[in-house]
Amino acid sequence: STATFNGEATVESGTINYQWEISRDSGDTWTDFSEAGLMFVGAGQGYYSSSDEGRPKFIELIATQDIADLSEYRIYSHENGTTSANYSFTLPQESIRRGQMILLYYNSSNFNSYFNTNLSTRYAKSFYVGNTLRYGLRGGDDAFTLLWKRQDGNKKIGRAHV
Repeated sequence: STATFNGEATVESGTINYQWEISRDSGDTWTDFSEAGLMFVGAGQGYYSSSDEGRPKFIELIATQDIADLSEYRIYSHENGTTSANYSFTLPQESIRRGQMILLYYNSSNFNSYFNTNLSTRYAKSFYVGNTLRYGLRGGDDAFTLLWKRQDGNKKIGRAHV
């Protein structure tokens, strides 16, 4: 199957404006919402270790606003480009401030060795996410979804498959 992503940006005096939207019907209709709160910065995989098709595995998030309760957010992994979620992780009940970074990782010692750093000093928060990344970054065809319970319509957040 093919996925197509389109985006537009407007720059006014050095500022990029954007609008987040959500679809509850597989993309037939879209609704604006004012602020996502957390945003993907990037995902990565190194080859410090060849276990699990390469480690470290990590996702970086940034807070676009102050968040009192991170447990309102969860991330799903979609292995091999599937639309169904294979694993999920609900962030813990902690707070974060706008502009701070979060690291989601699998294997902290491989991360620290690969980047010659300590993840706890580079990020405001770091969380071990287990199988969500262990099996969610293999073969180059995996995807991740970041959901906020106030906007996705699902008030029941659990730690399924973690």
